[in-house]
Amino acid sequence: MKKAAFFALSLFASSCGAEMRELQTGNDLLHNIKEGKAGNDFASFYTTGYIRGVTDSLVMIGSLCPSPGVDMAQYTDIVQKYLEKNPETRNEAALVLTFLAVGQAFPCKKKIQ
Repeated sequence: MKKAAFFALSLFASSCGAEMRELQTGNDLLHNIKEGKAGNDFASFYTTGYIRGVTDSLVMIGSLCPSPGVDMAQYTDIVQKYLEKNPETRNEAALVLTFLAVGQAFPCKKKIQ
C-alpha cells in the first residue's frame, strides 16, 4: 500500500507545474465515461486511455492484482459504479478515485511471512 500511496502522490506532484493545472475530477471522468458509452468516440478513447494508464501503472508496482481476463470495459464499469455510489467524493482527483475503485475491486493478497 505504501507503493500505491507513493505512486498516487508522485503522479499528483508531476501534474503540478509552474502554474497549478486543474486536475481532472471524478465528475469529469464520470461525464466522459457516460459520453463514451453514449457513442462519443473521443470520450470513449479518452476514458479508456486514462483508466488503462492508471490500472497498468498500479499493476506494474504491485498495488493492483486483477483476475485473469479483466478487460477495459470491466475496469470502466467498476470506476463508473464507484463514482456513482460515492457522489460526495467526485470533486476529488480522478486519479485517486480510479485507484480507490479498482483497488477495492482487485486488491492484492498480503504475503504471509
